[in-house]
Amino acid sequence: CIRKALKIQDAKLGIFFQHGNHSGAFQIVVPAGLCIDDNLKCTRRYRRQNLANLILRESLPFLREQADVNNIDIQADINENNIVGANKTLLESLVNNLLANAVKHNVPYGKIHISLNGNRLSVTNTGDAAIPDENMLFRRFGRMNEKVEGSGLGPAIAKQICSLYGWEIRYEYENGRHRFEVNF
Repeated sequence: CIRKALKIQDAKLGIFFQHGNHSGAFQIVVPAGLCIDDNLKCTRRYRRQNLANLILRESLPFLREQADVNNIDIQADINENNIVGANKTLLESLVNNLLANAVKHNVPYGKIHISLNGNRLSVTNTGDAAIPDENMLFRRFGRMNEKVEGSGLGPAIAKQICSLYGWEIRYEYENGRHRFEVNF
């Protein structure tokens, strides 16, 4: 990514860049999956991921185990040819946060519906009441329900990942159901 006078060191979570001499040096830490061009602008670098495979083969089996404990029924309508350009780890984090929230914020004998069609992923779950402050929902540590264990980071992480790739994430509550929708 960088061709000019930048010192690059690989790191487990990203790349470390250093430019300049001791008096005028600056340092930037860039998360994995991003790249800095010659003008020091962040750009995305990623592989194309099969989102359907990720949900069906990796995330859904784990979700079913969690849901079975509370007798939650899961339905999935997945178009198996959905390819998304993204870092696999970030995509897994996005999907797993949305699915885990659907289990955590559900009711006993509730339902979860996962839909993946075209450029839209929708995760809907039964639940008690609408979130009172939707602005707090996507803030770090913005716990909406004190009865449910968790840090309140899941929706904030999902929002950051969507922002990184220019995707839209939204939440709505209608007819006793919470719904998160991501448009890729």
